[in-house]
Amino acid sequence: MYNQLGKLIAKSKRLFIFTGSGISIPSNIPPYNGPKGLWEVPPTQIIDPMNNLTKHKLDFNQKPIWNWVHAYRTFLNGAKPNPAHEGILKLQEHFWKIGRELTLATQTLDGIHADLMNSSKVLTPNGAKKEGDSHYGFIDGLIELHGNLNYMTCLDECHVSLYKIPSTLKENEVPICSKCEQPMRPHMLLYDEYYSEYRQKANTMMEKSLNADCMIVIAMSLRTQLPNALTYEHIDEGKPTFEINTEKVIKTTMKNVHYITEPCEKAVPLLVDEIISNS
Repeated sequence: MYNQLGKLIAKSKRLFIFTGSGISIPSNIPPYNGPKGLWEVPPTQIIDPMNNLTKHKLDFNQKPIWNWVHAYRTFLNGAKPNPAHEGILKLQEHFWKIGRELTLATQTLDGIHADLMNSSKVLTPNGAKKEGDSHYGFIDGLIELHGNLNYMTCLDECHVSLYKIPSTLKENEVPICSKCEQPMRPHMLLYDEYYSEYRQKANTMMEKSLNADCMIVIAMSLRTQLPNALTYEHIDEGKPTFEINTEKVIKTTMKNVHYITEPCEKAVPLLVDEIISNS
């Protein structure tokens, strides 16, 4: 199976990969939904996140959302990339070396993909950008659709730059903007906000997705409207689409959709090795 699917993907010149929060479960970071999800388990349990993790609430009181971010970041302490993350990085480096395009879009907030790419001597030969550099916190070829909770920005938007969230951040602490002395906000898309290009690279994602000749969907529920729409548009155009999930979420009878119903930490490295050996 892996050899056959790897040969199909190896033909791609413009590959697009979607990853969901399920890719980080093997790194001991919970997904958002479900009985073991972030909304249900302490310390990140939150009642009605769709009404509480909102820009409307943030404008009036910053502490609840920053306390949630503080709790979430406890899951990141000691979290390490798993074989699925590492397999994707290996494929990114391979595509870069052979002059092909690979765009990775993720719904994760943990920043693991970004940390791996920043540490790659192939993808970032000059090292990671420094705080204060232009476009600090963003990486070519990576779209963090819902943000990255290693970063923050000014709530009052006196600037558009990203800054590192202090590692010393304490509960009930709200970071303050050094330029205008207003509260900072975490770099995450809240439930009542719309995707934008300058924060989520949404236009870039749509362009890269629509122009891709092949798509791989990994550990996603496809409950979010835009990734769902882009995935099915890709399928409807007859382009090869591959889903790696323990349970199928793409519902279609189209023959251009291929499924691997195994854990991503097992499936991704095996599939990547076949893609590389056939390209």
